Amino acid sequence: MYRLFVTVITVINFASINAELHRIPLHKTYSVEKFSTETVIPLRSGRSGTANVSLINYLNIQYCGTIEIGTPPQTFKILFDTGCSDLWVPSKNCNVSQPACLKHNKYDSAQSTTYIPLNYTNELFYKDDGGVYGFLVNDDVIIAGLNVSFHTFGEVTNFATNFWDYAECDGVLGMGYKDLSHFNTPSVFQSLIDEQMMSQKIFSFYLNRNLSDVIGGELILGGSDPAYYDGDFTYVNVTHIEYWKFKIDKIQVKNYTSCSEGCQAVVDTGALKVAKCLVI
Repeated sequence: MYRLFVTVITVINFASINAELHRIPLHKTYSVEKFSTETVIPLRSGRSGTANVSLINYLNIQYCGTIEIGTPPQTFKILFDTGCSDLWVPSKNCNVSQPACLKHNKYDSAQSTTYIPLNYTNELFYKDDGGVYGFLVNDDVIIAGLNVSFHTFGEVTNFATNFWDYAECDGVLGMGYKDLSHFNTPSVFQSLIDEQMMSQKIFSFYLNRNLSDVIGGELILGGSDPAYYDGDFTYVNVTHIEYWKFKIDKIQVKNYTSCSEGCQAVVDTGALKVAKCLVI
């Protein structure tokens, strides 16, 4: 297996509930055309009592995982983005003249018994080349088998550009601080913490960068897996409560040094080159 990369985000001062890890496996993805005709099968975890949801790895730039929304659950391929805090998916009422609307899974509120409408319309959820518009609703969100009840998210009806025509993921689930939220609501991750569904206030990413492997990695909720790394982690403080921003002492690759006097960096798993969450 190719050398792996691990990102661990930790929020401290949380009493342990149990040692259970909730896992979201990553899988190899294919071309847009081939992927649309295949079903991603969830990976079985080697540990008992853990929850698994399939993810895909698209060209090492998008790592998408499946979540479910509504009752009965509707399934979506989601980009887990630490650079924003909100959740949005395409709506059944999206503009069918746009390829992104036709290509992606769409949320149908009429099919969910736990759907609650909200009085927000024509909201901009994302900006720049990945801009999307829609309205806000409430419904149950299930991630790695964990149910977050009455979560606010966006139903997208229009895509500002053709960016999402080519994206493998249906929508975005933000894992940043509430300060980044355009909806001014807690993220799904924060709701999991508030409802004490995790053993620790930690999520971690294992990214397998070898596209020839079926398994692309995992998003783990509630901890990290020592099988995916050597040695111990070094923890650093977040320097600004918004993005996962921290101080770097320097960057050195062979004889090349950058940031020699220290600089600020952001952990961003979204990898959307121009699409970022809007904060106003």
